Amino acid sequence: MAKVSVIRYTSKVLQDGSSPIMLRISKGNSKRKYFALGFSASAKQWDDVNGCFVRDKRVNRIIYGEDEHGKKIQIDGYEVNNAFIERKRIKAKEIIDKFDQDDIDWTFAMFEEKFINESKKILVVEYLQHHIKKLKEEKRYGNARVYHHLTLIFDLFQKDKKIRVDKLYFQDFGYDMVNKFYLYMKNDRELSGNTMSYYLRTLRSLMNFAIKDGCGSKEVYCFSNEYSDTKNIFNINSLQEETKKRYLPKDSLSIIKNTIFDREPLEYSRRLFLLSFYLYGISYIDLAKLKKSDINYTITKDGRQIKVINYKRSKTHKSYSIPVRSEIQEQLDWFYENYPTVGDYLLPCVTRDLKDEALNEHIINRRKKYNGYLKEIAKELEFPESLAKISTYYSRHSYAMAMLGSGASVEVIQQALGHEDMKTTRVYLDSFDDDLIAKQSDGLI
Repeated sequence: MAKVSVIRYTSKVLQDGSSPIMLRISKGNSKRKYFALGFSASAKQWDDVNGCFVRDKRVNRIIYGEDEHGKKIQIDGYEVNNAFIERKRIKAKEIIDKFDQDDIDWTFAMFEEKFINESKKILVVEYLQHHIKKLKEEKRYGNARVYHHLTLIFDLFQKDKKIRVDKLYFQDFGYDMVNKFYLYMKNDRELSGNTMSYYLRTLRSLMNFAIKDGCGSKEVYCFSNEYSDTKNIFNINSLQEETKKRYLPKDSLSIIKNTIFDREPLEYSRRLFLLSFYLYGISYIDLAKLKKSDINYTITKDGRQIKVINYKRSKTHKSYSIPVRSEIQEQLDWFYENYPTVGDYLLPCVTRDLKDEALNEHIINRRKKYNGYLKEIAKELEFPESLAKISTYYSRHSYAMAMLGSGASVEVIQQALGHEDMKTTRVYLDSFDDDLIAKQSDGLI
């Protein structure tokens, strides 16, 4: 009698010390066949008895999103992974039950044809559209836009090179096709290394998701040898170029702080930039979504009552509680006195009563106008050419660099920015710029 089980295949140990999670089909006393499910786990992460990931977020990290009603849902973590495993387990049992009902003396090759090969045949573009739809349903509109950009470059690739991308399966997207796509971006579109890296990282992520969903192709995957022993590995990291640090030095920040503009759009943008800076470099999207109800009162360790802004960062879902210092209150008061707001919104960044994707698009369009005004500010203040393209990103990077300049440790800056990895924080810090090295080099001997 056949038996279906899910195990941690400890005969194979990956570089990180984990072992692959496998679906094991047993037929009779000695015949077994294993099918990879696209996951791996350490001994602490896996429940051998029940054949599932341990239901403990301390060892199996959880990522949350929201459904269409704004309810928090798990979009990655042990519940999502276990649900996927259970679907595969049920599918395997259904295939075997159908063989038994039809009185078929099936082989493992026949099972594999039903379990894997039939589900593998899905077009890359079809899966891409499905993935975008799923992200939108989870209200992860920023991520959905990233994958939408991939559809646009695919359309150009197909049109210009006469390659029917819309007819390609994941099995067709091996090293040769990836290399053709790269050469098209490099030679035909003349894209920068960072832009090409952006598209290829998105493609790699899509392929990883497809493999986890059981419809990708491990055999032709060429971004690493994680799934196979392929020697043809496409190295995305070699394309990345050093990005110029986008921050304002202290003197430029002081000029923005002390200059008041007569033109209303410029003054609006100046104060919004300062507010973003004071709120630990909050992103424009999170700034726009702040609500009046996000302002609350709390008690400090020494017993004082203070006003704080509580919000959850859209990108990482990390919670922040920022004391409303005098410089923050000054900007909030100015906006309150000069601009009406929609509904419960704290600031006038959102000017229409919208929801979901329409709201996200509205905020992005407003950000584009805001960035335009910031560039006008740079021109009005006669900033050097290197600072002429100031944008919303500058407030976050400027905050990090100002903290560093004030003597704050990298650990404190990491906590303020909400980074889980110190490497991410260091991207923000230009701690060894040419000026500093030159100054430290003076008078060495």
